[in-house]
Amino acid sequence: MFDNLFEQEQNRMATKQYDCIPSVNILETKEAFEIELAVPGMGKDDFNINLENNVLTISSEKEMKKDEDRNYTRREFAYGSFSRSFTLPKTVDSEKISANHQNG
Repeated sequence: MFDNLFEQEQNRMATKQYDCIPSVNILETKEAFEIELAVPGMGKDDFNINLENNVLTISSEKEMKKDEDRNYTRREFAYGSFSRSFTLPKTVDSEKISANHQNG
């Protein structure tokens, strides 16, 4: 019975991709604004970052990889596309904007 339950869940999840909107934290310090996105399993090269007309856009398109060597009974990490845009305060110096990737 449990084997059947896991098999049904695995088959349902194997064919499904999710469009997701990652959670965001925005921190203001004396020197800067920091934007943190919760995007587990994503690497630095998975992101597109664009600044236009004082709007910062962070986006990604990532497809779920088929992993023949692993036998998942449940696979809930979200894969798919997202785009988040943030209007920056006029006081932000666009020449000083930087990005980094940690603990992806």
